[in-house]
Amino acid sequence: QCVPGATGPFQSRNVSSARIYSVEAKAAWRFAPGWTAQAAFSVPRGDDTGKDVPLNSIEPPRIVAGIGYEAPIWGAALHVTHAAEQTRVDKTSAVTFVPPAWTTADLTAWVKPHPSLEIAAGVFNLADEKYWLWSDVRGLTNVPVASIDRYTQPGRNYGINARWRF
Repeated sequence: QCVPGATGPFQSRNVSSARIYSVEAKAAWRFAPGWTAQAAFSVPRGDDTGKDVPLNSIEPPRIVAGIGYEAPIWGAALHVTHAAEQTRVDKTSAVTFVPPAWTTADLTAWVKPHPSLEIAAGVFNLADEKYWLWSDVRGLTNVPVASIDRYTQPGRNYGINARWRF
């Protein structure tokens, strides 16, 4: 109880019998010189067959779509990610919060001012969406409503990095 609002100890346990499967696909299309459109999706499903309940460790369906331009010394891309609300939850596990569906957009760019140097920058979560990842909250029980925001992902944020190859 060193953190106010903390939910206490957590312990992962294996289930005796499970079935996990999914449908996944991805595609890319070069529709003009330098331009590429991409999309990918996954629809996973998992069941604890011993108890006949859903596995809470399975992520909800997700789709990612993007468009990008790539020239010899620079490039840029816009990607949109959408995660559905988790509808298959083991209610016997006392999970108290199921996050809503969310959509984010990320804009990235890179430049190679020298053959050995690449500089990349990005703006992530462009719309400053408030969202939670299912994997971050699926094991929470008895979390006060006032404390659930501590599990959100970052709002709009920025990143820059450089890579020097030698």
